[in-house]
Amino acid sequence: MFESIKSYQGKLRKRGQQGFTLMELLIVIAIIVVLVAIAIPVFTAQLDRAKDAADQANGRALYAIAMADYMDDGQMQYNYDTTSDAPNVEVSGEDLPSQKLAFSDRTSQVYVNMSEDTSVPPTVTVDSKGNDGQGWIFGGTSL
Repeated sequence: MFESIKSYQGKLRKRGQQGFTLMELLIVIAIIVVLVAIAIPVFTAQLDRAKDAADQANGRALYAIAMADYMDDGQMQYNYDTTSDAPNVEVSGEDLPSQKLAFSDRTSQVYVNMSEDTSVPPTVTVDSKGNDGQGWIFGGTSL
């Protein structure tokens, strides 16, 4: 078998020429194309998982702020602006410098829910376009 490859290469090259044949270059390019075709979906999935993890961390941070607000006197003192720049949330209050939590493009909406009953702590809901559309709820026993 090796003799046939050597004789084939000998026919393609003239004596004294160096370099790669067109066939060798095409094979290398084909291998690179296959590897890139495999790698792109893997990198995209990793990027989506990273965005979901960041959104989940921002949801937990927002829940921690809401719980600290609730623990003061059982009522919400801060302003949770979840509509003007959705899905981002801006939290502001008298004793709190304005904070903006930026969610990724995989989040559709963020809600901060406070019950009329002051014995019920707040919940934070993050609706996700990713994560199979499930989203996350922070509050109660889910944290």
